[in-house]
Amino acid sequence: MSNDDEAKLHIYEVYADAAAFEAHLNSSSIRQFREETAGMVAGIVVAKSTLAQ
Repeated sequence: MSNDDEAKLHIYEVYADAAAFEAHLNSSSIRQFREETAGMVAGIVVAKSTLAQ
């Protein structure tokens, strides 16, 4: 990950399972985020990984 581009924001989130992630994607807070940032966000990239234990 590079810090050279100040226009990029990296967010890391952990969910209990796929159902919890789907619930998050369909939540009112995400809907609100998308509405409020419409025109400001060029794109969202989701990279799924497995948490090492």
